[in-house]
Amino acid sequence: MKERSVYLLTLLFFVLSTAHGQHKVFIKNAKIKFNVFRTSFEFIDTIQVILPKYFIRVDLNGKQRKEVKTLTKDDWMNFLNDNRFDWAANLLLYDMYERDAFLFFGGIKNKERWRLSQKEADIQYWSQYLK
Repeated sequence: MKERSVYLLTLLFFVLSTAHGQHKVFIKNAKIKFNVFRTSFEFIDTIQVILPKYFIRVDLNGKQRKEVKTLTKDDWMNFLNDNRFDWAANLLLYDMYERDAFLFFGGIKNKERWRLSQKEADIQYWSQYLK
């Protein structure tokens, strides 16, 4: 009975670590491809105007998009605190939750600049926003 429990725990650990490892393949900083785009002004009437917004779109296929939606808050926080995945994870979160990416349009063009100027604020935001 004890051997069976150890076997099941080992199998469970292997399955979970393999699933987590698959996400890492496309969440790596070196592999992430993205674009920042801006919406147009929207004129409601002669007085009201909706200002443009800035968004990030990460280049993912449909399967990858489904996979990132399965990640837990703990997974995201681990990625954000690991220098191999932090930049890519943050870009994916901006994409998935359509957070205003104005800073990425003009000032933050790469992970080094983001780490120096915005990483801590983004981690704090995501730790409160994610459920």
